[in-house]
Amino acid sequence: MCIPSISETKAIAIAKTYPTLDSLYKAIMNGGETDKEVIAKLMEIPVAGAVAGDKAKKLGKALAKRLYEYFCAVDPVLVIN
Repeated sequence: MCIPSISETKAIAIAKTYPTLDSLYKAIMNGGETDKEVIAKLMEIPVAGAVAGDKAKKLGKALAKRLYEYFCAVDPVLVIN
């Protein structure tokens, strides 16, 4: 939830898909995939609806990119917003 726009619901969805920080980090840093492939994989994380009965949504491209940048940024002054 420390990443901008990652709400508690979205953070829980990410944690259900990747239960440990190590599993998330390995999914992001997989050497055989391009940046776009990793972001596409993160986009597909299912996010439960806010109200019971709502259809599940997916994390989406903007949040997947922020999550990827958070772990892969090499520029020390990069602002993730």
